[in-house]
Amino acid sequence: MIPASTLRSPLSAKSQFHVHDWLLDRLRAIELSVRANDRDQALKLLEDLRKGVAATEQGDDLPDSVSINVMESEICRLQDLVATTRDKLETVIAIQRGNAETFARFDQAIKMLQNAEDFNQVPAIIVKIAKLLNTDGIRLFLDKDLYGDFVPEGIDILNQETLQAICARIASTEEQLFLGPCRDMQHIDMPGGMADLFAFRNTAYPRGSCLVYPFYERRNNDCPAGLICLHDQAPDRYSPNKATDYLKHFCYIFGCTVSMLRAQKFLEKERFTDPLTGVPNRAYLMAYGQQILEFAERKAFPVTLLFIDLNEFKAVNDNYGHHIGDDLLKKVASCLKNLVRKYDMVVRLSGDEFVILLPGVAHEKTKRLIARMEARIADIPVGNETSSTSLSASIGVSGFKPGQTMQELMVHADQAMYAIKRQRYK
Repeated sequence: MIPASTLRSPLSAKSQFHVHDWLLDRLRAIELSVRANDRDQALKLLEDLRKGVAATEQGDDLPDSVSINVMESEICRLQDLVATTRDKLETVIAIQRGNAETFARFDQAIKMLQNAEDFNQVPAIIVKIAKLLNTDGIRLFLDKDLYGDFVPEGIDILNQETLQAICARIASTEEQLFLGPCRDMQHIDMPGGMADLFAFRNTAYPRGSCLVYPFYERRNNDCPAGLICLHDQAPDRYSPNKATDYLKHFCYIFGCTVSMLRAQKFLEKERFTDPLTGVPNRAYLMAYGQQILEFAERKAFPVTLLFIDLNEFKAVNDNYGHHIGDDLLKKVASCLKNLVRKYDMVVRLSGDEFVILLPGVAHEKTKRLIARMEARIADIPVGNETSSTSLSASIGVSGFKPGQTMQELMVHADQAMYAIKRQRYK
């Protein structure tokens, strides 16, 4: 609300102000109200102004019972000015209302991005944001080397060569992003071929306008990490002649969110992956294996755990060297992964010990699988050019019982494995 001190009192008989001064005073107050986004006050002042001018036309008094003689031409000019001011005010208010709605939509889109907890949520969030912003499509392209191991279905990857070629096209623009007709970005010459950035609605060459925004990892501004592409059928939706503040801020947050989720995924992989073999480690088993057991208890389906220990593995390291032993562990991990289903969990606990968690498999149905594992492990070559030996494994089995923890299940399988090992070396 505009403070009352900023307005002069209506003209009185004792005042020496001309009506024009009174009018200017009201117009200044209206301008202040508009700048303060106080629509109600501005309209109230505008109505006060209209009544005052109408009063002078009829020979009536202005507020405070003041009669002012004004020439007819002056009155007409003032009425026209009031009408023009009203139209301008309504236009300004409409623009500000539109800006506020646009800001609210972008603010909501940014909150969707910032609430993402996992990379796998990004494709669904992109679909929701496209609907929220009422644009025909949003596509995210990521660098193959940086994101290839983490990209979920629904997100595309590009090699660095292609990204560099696209960014070279954009680098000439002042905004460091592309805004304009889609046709200007469809064909990008490069040794590896052409990049199709806008395959929306089953068409490789859409009409309309687009935005292409490259983003970078914080520590590497030379190599683009990816592209954010927005497309709309309207030819002027994304235009360099329009304000881009909201778009640039949204794309900047989008890029930062993607980079953060990658870093989070990378740290999670580091935490839960055995660095030598590439299979999950003990921490992964304890975190996610326990969830499988809890789900199995609720749904009443079986789970079996295999505890695998390589026999006389220390002798391999002693006789052939640790580099041969490390290579052997990699081969064993690969062998075990190839023998089980994709959703079974192969884990390296430590040293030469592995665990396999088999959801939906009963204890008594593992004999054939164990036999295949023993045979495949025995086929792995061990040794060097001058000497060689064979490899074997002792495999213990334990079926999950309701109420058991992962640690308890592992203890039972470990005990079964040592019973087999003792029997082997009697």
